[in-house]
Amino acid sequence: MKRIIIVLLCVYTSIGCTYNNVRFFEYADIQENVNDDTVSIFVDASGSVYPKNGIVKNIDSAIKKDFFIFNLATAKDLNCKGVAANTEMQKICATNLRNKTPSVSEKKCYSPSQAVKYYQQIQFEFWEQRAKHIYQQVAGTQKELIFMLHGYNNDFEASKKNFDLLKEQVRKNASRADREFLFVNIHWDGFEGGPLSGAWSRAQSSGPLVGFKLRAFFNALSDQFAINGEAAPNITFFTHSSGAFIVGALFGNPEKALPNLSEPDGIDYCLFYRNRSGEDLVQYQIPKFKSIRIGMIAAATPTTTFNGQPFAEKIDQHVGLIANDVTLVFSMNKYDFALSKIFQVQNLNIFGAVGSGSDKTKYCKLLETLETRQNVDKVTAIHFEKIGTNWFYPINAHSLVDGDDGYLKRKWSTKLFFNAVLNGDYIDPHRLTVACP
Repeated sequence: MKRIIIVLLCVYTSIGCTYNNVRFFEYADIQENVNDDTVSIFVDASGSVYPKNGIVKNIDSAIKKDFFIFNLATAKDLNCKGVAANTEMQKICATNLRNKTPSVSEKKCYSPSQAVKYYQQIQFEFWEQRAKHIYQQVAGTQKELIFMLHGYNNDFEASKKNFDLLKEQVRKNASRADREFLFVNIHWDGFEGGPLSGAWSRAQSSGPLVGFKLRAFFNALSDQFAINGEAAPNITFFTHSSGAFIVGALFGNPEKALPNLSEPDGIDYCLFYRNRSGEDLVQYQIPKFKSIRIGMIAAATPTTTFNGQPFAEKIDQHVGLIANDVTLVFSMNKYDFALSKIFQVQNLNIFGAVGSGSDKTKYCKLLETLETRQNVDKVTAIHFEKIGTNWFYPINAHSLVDGDDGYLKRKWSTKLFFNAVLNGDYIDPHRLTVACP
């Protein structure tokens, strides 16, 4: 056993012992381009949306490490020469002019400075612009909205590749060939680096902030339909890996999933702490749509993300999944190398609890029972274990496709999974739906 642990640590270490932010300034100006029925949105590790225009080369050089757009906006050596007027980047630069207050300890919640207030307001404006643009693409059409979220340790090219794979499956498995979709790729900073580099723990802590801040976008989107006298539409999500804890914070309060989510530390966590249940600022209310369907492949998040306090005598409606009319579809794979860590320690926080997509017992006891909540329509899990996996080598790939392995290589599981998310009437001829006692 000791030798196996050493080998495992060596494997992890070989991936890399340093981490970096994933930055998107190079791509941010494509945010309102529509290509192959796809729109992209770019988000930093604190949940701030990137400016879509006015970006000049090397604008982020003022921040060498631990990058956030707000850090950039308030950096003393931010160089805004060449930034065009009346652009979103110019508004980011204008934050700098309001940053006159001395730095305040991030260990305490405090009354926001003028710079913080201004920055938050322009972020709301940016989200509203993205929402208006998305609405304009589907208004007067039959297009269905499909949102996609990648996991940690993905740069732009890697996440786009995963999105293209998911998009292909959506089109292939939609119940009718004439169904039309608008795909929205949400690229977020899930950090780059191996698990021992600190990238994973940072992504697991920042991902919920991304989901929380995305509420402003989805509330603005539902408002666009209301303003134009239309009912809020059905929306669908596909996530891979840690994209699951983003939707957990978008449509609920995952404070029980990680200690630092209930112990505010810094500007963004203070904001999360005050508004996590969606009862304060209107922009951070839990979004409302006709129905919300969420398909999670290799969900790398603990069960408490969705069910809050699992063993409480009375369900607390303010923690866990809060949104109404929700359908959840999980993949289930106990041999997933990244989720099980080989030793089936999915829900030990010391290793990063990730049992939602790999622990059938936890699923049956804690997730399937979500159907008893009035806000949840249905919860399903699909077996994705690779046929022929040996007990002495219990390893399946965590990726969507990895050579001849990966989740999407399981043909019948993949078909059933996408059917369960996309189509109301489907069958399970191979009995791949997780059956609970």
